[in-house]
Order: sequence, then C-alpha cells, then structure tokens
Amino acid sequence: MIVSVMKKDDVLIVVRNDRKMHIVFTNHSAAFKDLYFDNKLLTLKPLDDTIYYDSCNFQGKTIRRSAGRIINATYTLNNRVAYLEKNNFGVDNLHGGKNELHSKDFNYSISETEDY
Repeated sequence: MIVSVMKKDDVLIVVRNDRKMHIVFTNHSAAFKDLYFDNKLLTLKPLDDTIYYDSCNFQGKTIRRSAGRIINATYTLNNRVAYLEKNNFGVDNLHGGKNELHSKDFNYSISETEDY
C-alpha cells in the first residue's frame, strides 16, 4: 500500500493486489480516482487533479442523498415539503448541494488483511 500527499492535507491511497490490479483513492470527498490492471488505466481520468477540488464536479466522488437532480429543489415526504439548496443553475438540487460530502475531507485509517 502506498500513501502520498495530493494537495494540502489530502492524500492518495493506492491499494495493490497480487493479480496486477491497483486502485487509487483520495481522502478528499472519499473519491475513487483510478483503477489499473497490468499498469493500464481502466477508468476515465481528468487531465489534471485540480478537478477534484472543483465543487461542481462529481467524478468519482462520494455524494449524498441523491445521485441526480431534484426538480425545483423540493420534494414531499409524509405530507411535508423539503426545500433544498438550488445549486444546479439556480433551479434544481444536484447531488445534495454545494457543500455536501463531495467537497469534504475524510479521516481514514489503513489496515491490511490476508487475501481471501
């Protein structure tokens, strides 16, 4: 396992197995960055890592509550109307809002286990 600093307090966490695969995560937004097999990239990757700090970009990031758009940023549950942040062109709610999980840094711990 390799851990390296990405930006500020953010780190890249690389997990490898003995089957020529490895995956790269970051603690910023608990993002899944890359998946490799035999050192060949299998995932679409942004041209540079600064995109992970763009709060309007959700690629590979952990999101909250909704994985899409909520029209007019409102919904009704049990006869109660919930009003959400209008973060998608000022009209709809996208992925829970501007300051949700996709923009947070996560604490993490590393533990190694035996293969199955």
